[in-house]
Amino acid sequence: MNRNNKIIPILIILIVSGSFMMTGWGKKTVELLDENLIDLDKAVKISIAGVTATNEAEAADTEKKEDGKKDSISRNGKDNTEKIHRITIQIHGKEILYNGKKYDTADDLVNELSSSMSGVISMQLKDDYAEAHKYREADEALRSYCEKRGYEYTAD
Repeated sequence: MNRNNKIIPILIILIVSGSFMMTGWGKKTVELLDENLIDLDKAVKISIAGVTATNEAEAADTEKKEDGKKDSISRNGKDNTEKIHRITIQIHGKEILYNGKKYDTADDLVNELSSSMSGVISMQLKDDYAEAHKYREADEALRSYCEKRGYEYTAD
């Protein structure tokens, strides 16, 4: 009985001090910031458009020079200029995606590219949650294809 008399005041003290901590004894004021806020409307528009739209916009910005002219390459010192065609190939899982089509193997894609591409080409391979073996296969095939043809090639 004597033991219960000691435990009850200790429990009451613990409960009261715990309730003070839980209710925020010694609260601080919360102030909202007016500077350096994120514009949620812009963030939502960017997220809806997705990664490809922002990369296309960045690619369009890099194509333009400071004087407003597009990048062009002069062949053999003549005034003959050709426009650079920028190609983006994405690999998602086991699928190779190019120009709205899905390809099962990198060789199928290379065959399609060799029959349809001409001129000055800049090719970019994007990893869109690709499986590692599929990405490596496509990277090797496209790298060797671009080296043979003299195209610019970049990969993520």
